[in-house]
Amino acid sequence: MEKKHEDKYKSFVSLKANEREGVDFCRTILPRNSVITVIAPHGGGIEPGTSELAKAIADDLFSLYCLEGLKPTGNKDLHITGTNFDDPDCVQLTSQSKMVLAIHGCDDGTDVVYVGGCNEDVRTQFIDALNNAGFDAQEDVTAHSGRNLQNICNRGLAEGGVQLEISEGLRLRMFRGLRRHERTLTQPPFEEFVTAARELLNRLNLVGEAAQPAGEAGGRM
Repeated sequence: MEKKHEDKYKSFVSLKANEREGVDFCRTILPRNSVITVIAPHGGGIEPGTSELAKAIADDLFSLYCLEGLKPTGNKDLHITGTNFDDPDCVQLTSQSKMVLAIHGCDDGTDVVYVGGCNEDVRTQFIDALNNAGFDAQEDVTAHSGRNLQNICNRGLAEGGVQLEISEGLRLRMFRGLRRHERTLTQPPFEEFVTAARELLNRLNLVGEAAQPAGEAGGRM
């Protein structure tokens, strides 16, 4: 898995001070009545296809955060690595969730999903669910595995979250192409992936709600 891009910005504050929200990038911040949050911190043109996947998986069920690059070119400048990603609105969502699923993209040309994050139990469940749905899901053992406690998918969570690094090869099969207008046209692997991820999150959501004290189920926000 190839991810050697040197970030231009080391924090969201720095990015926001130099880029125009609504022109260079946009954000989607949707708190929902759920113990789960789905995030795509490198959406739009940064890691194309990741925000489309996050929005589809979250649907109207789970809390959602996306930062999307809108530039005609140079969207990689908007990439902030997961351990430095500190948008307060995203941190608030993740810190109030029982589980966070982070959707990322990597440059691998094969059809593979690398599953990382600190939550070992849910990580294993995602590998099984995606493999059962016909995808090649593998445990992420790279330096970008999302297992740093400061990674946005783990921040504030007792058991950590899960990070999916979806290869460029697989994302190309999910859409007509990875340019902006092409990503509006999905292909069968997109729906198959979304369905597998959402079904697992639904099961986890029910467990999470049942585990809360009476009167507090789904009442985070």
